[in-house]
Amino acid sequence: MMLRVFLILLLASLAAPLAAQTCPSGNPRVAPDSRYVVGTPDPSGHPNERVVRDIETGLEWKQCSEGQTGSACTGTALGMTWGAALIAARTATWAGHEDWRLPNIMELQSLIETGCYGPSINTMAFPGTASSDYWSSTTDMLDVLAARLVHFGVGGLSSTGKSNDQQVRLVRGGQWLDPLHTLSYSAGANGSLSGNTSQTVAHGADGTPVTAVPDAGYHFAGWSDGATANPRTDTNVQSDITVTANFAADPVIGPITWAANSATSIVYDGTAQSASASVDSGYSLSFSYDGSPTAPSDAGGYIVVASVNGLPGISRSEILTIVKDTQTITDFESNPAAPVFILNGTFTLNVHAQRGGRGLGQSAGVRQSDACGVHGVGQHGDDARGRHLHAHGRPGRQRQLRAGGAGDARCGARARAGARPGGVDRRRT
Repeated sequence: MMLRVFLILLLASLAAPLAAQTCPSGNPRVAPDSRYVVGTPDPSGHPNERVVRDIETGLEWKQCSEGQTGSACTGTALGMTWGAALIAARTATWAGHEDWRLPNIMELQSLIETGCYGPSINTMAFPGTASSDYWSSTTDMLDVLAARLVHFGVGGLSSTGKSNDQQVRLVRGGQWLDPLHTLSYSAGANGSLSGNTSQTVAHGADGTPVTAVPDAGYHFAGWSDGATANPRTDTNVQSDITVTANFAADPVIGPITWAANSATSIVYDGTAQSASASVDSGYSLSFSYDGSPTAPSDAGGYIVVASVNGLPGISRSEILTIVKDTQTITDFESNPAAPVFILNGTFTLNVHAQRGGRGLGQSAGVRQSDACGVHGVGQHGDDARGRHLHAHGRPGRQRQLRAGGAGDARCGARARAGARPGGVDRRRT
């Protein structure tokens, strides 16, 4: 009778969680931190749902007891019957997995840290573990109404009725568990890496980002396995990965000029003007004009940027200009079939009524055409001895001038000469 009371009191004291774990210095550790890998397999779909991979057994455990949450497994570990524990395992989707189960007694026993007690488990890998009984899926051989337990207060094994409430920790894997893979990253010359360069992940799981950082004057040139992503995140890992980040010197971009004349300034002619520049072999350039990829045609100054394709941030800029020209037309033999002149920018038109006989050169003049905005009208003289007219145009759109007896110049100016218009010569300045 006294023995039974003693056992009851002993079990009751063990069922109460201890204040802190104790690991006597003389006790060897059988479950060191290096044996476990803690991670979050599905950070986007199931953030903060951490699992623990036991490298020694290959098992993957839910880090927290049922009822606890967070990286420190805070809260109270729930007690539930054996049948409820089996249902909880079948319906669990922790960390994106749906194959959780209640561990058998051998699997659960493998977590015992015999070098410590209160609790007798690695608390780095399994924080917040209660110093109490945890269910296994193993039925007691002597009593089908009872199941085997591990008491994580002192690391002992026992059995109890399946209708009692006990704590639960779920597991997945076993002989079908996917293997672990190692991801190793290194930097070549002229650069470095940021991020976790040595990772261990489960088969089919994702690694974490690693970024290649080039030194000044260099750029990232790709990974040794041909991958070009930077940062790099290896996903759905199927095997070990060992790669090196390669770096290369930045390409040199030559001076930027207009392609049509290899100069930084070009005369306006109404057509689009594209830029050009040299670059080291193996690279190509794209150009923008005041931030637009469209080559300009209007007069003005443009900030032209030459960027190396595929290498963001490597570019050169210049200011290129399109200028209006000044033109003068004089001494042109005027007649009704005279050609049309295209006048760009500022122009001066001199129309001369030549001496040719009595009554000739009664009038000469150029009038503004509203269609194209020729500005400035002048008119001189009406005698036969050669008075002349000067008409000046301001920079604007392209203008046409048709010279001839009573000829009409659409999109420009309209010119009239006398009965015997004189010659006009053409000079461009």
